[in-house]
Amino acid sequence: MRKLPVIILLFCSFIWATPVSDIGALQVVGNEIRGENGEVAHLRGMSLYWSQSRVAKDFYNENTVSYLAEDWNVNVIRAAMAVSANWADDEKGYIADPVTQKNRINAVVQAAIDLGIYVIIDFHEHNAGDFQSQAITFFQEMATQWGTHPNVIYEIWNEPIGNSDENGAGTYWNNTIKPYSEALISAIRAIDPDNLIVLGTPFYDQYVDVATANPVSNETNVAYAFHFYASEASHEALKSRVETALGRNKAVFVTEWGFSPASGSGTIDQTASQNWLQWLETNNLSSCNWSLSDIDESSAALVKATQSWNDATGGMVVTHNVPVNGPWTDSHLTTSGKLIRDYLRAHNSPYTPPNSLLSFDRAKRPLLYRQGSGLVVEFGASSWNRVELLSADGTVLAAQNRRGTEQQVFLSPAVSVRGVVFVHFSGPQGHRTIPMAWVD
Repeated sequence: MRKLPVIILLFCSFIWATPVSDIGALQVVGNEIRGENGEVAHLRGMSLYWSQSRVAKDFYNENTVSYLAEDWNVNVIRAAMAVSANWADDEKGYIADPVTQKNRINAVVQAAIDLGIYVIIDFHEHNAGDFQSQAITFFQEMATQWGTHPNVIYEIWNEPIGNSDENGAGTYWNNTIKPYSEALISAIRAIDPDNLIVLGTPFYDQYVDVATANPVSNETNVAYAFHFYASEASHEALKSRVETALGRNKAVFVTEWGFSPASGSGTIDQTASQNWLQWLETNNLSSCNWSLSDIDESSAALVKATQSWNDATGGMVVTHNVPVNGPWTDSHLTTSGKLIRDYLRAHNSPYTPPNSLLSFDRAKRPLLYRQGSGLVVEFGASSWNRVELLSADGTVLAAQNRRGTEQQVFLSPAVSVRGVVFVHFSGPQGHRTIPMAWVD
């Protein structure tokens, strides 16, 4: 007869620490974005690519976000929802296909909330002023659905274009971007009074000094967006624009930046890239790297997917040359991917999954119990193909590959198991590490 399980699932805060549980709700204080403890909240993460892209859309899922959090230490993810962009019949944005686009965004937001990381809901549209009513409707829905969660950040206009001329940029801000922003802030604040809102700034989010010279009138917990591309030599001069905005006591969030030139393609200047990374650290600027995708661009973190025409279906077929949900080895990463992964791992705290992620399908918590000379791990239906037992310091005590569809594996630990142990599940859909207190 099987002994009853003798485990205690740990719910102690130090075990379940996540970025959001550590930092809490974000609050702009002067020119800084701070957490509930009053300390600067320095977020570093990834931006997904345009959500309607037939190549990039597959990364809009919980398992990709989980891998980024657990392996790359990402503490913020940006969901870039395409709005008016329709690249093909199977690549339609929010205006043409709102249900599909919202579903993709909501999947990423739910994943971020479950994981305890921050998420930027990005209205990814260069001419958002032409879609103000649709933007208000969209963000009202987002605020209603997600506004009670401190994880959520609203980016209401991605890269307004306007005019590169200083006076033209100022006119575009005053007459178009600013009134749009004030209307969106009011719509969101009627539902969500406190989550961070990031405003677009003139000429591809580069002229933050122009925007902050005449700030919005309802500037409550608001930051201004800045974008740069490290290998674009002309962008070096943009640093002074940010420093001007900070000097005006305005907060800046780098919601998008890349290692490549501004086109997204071309040779990466690693010296310039490292200088930009140091600049981000010196100024305590939160940021998201463009992009977590395998699109055919040097800015993409993953090696490019293959697209081919299918005569039978009359459409393009995408073949990913990397596992969409991880794990990713160096061979899966581009130069951009290696640089950003190393940067995130070096500067963000290691991630510990929260107690909501106890089994892949969340249908059943795993059980750990003694059977003969070993231990049995039992779990719900899932796609795990390997189970490992880890000590508190991460040492692998035992491991077993799963055979078929069995929902339990037998482990024979090489050492005595006492106190806190971790059961690590891995498979094609990602991985989970679950702490348990073993009482034997």
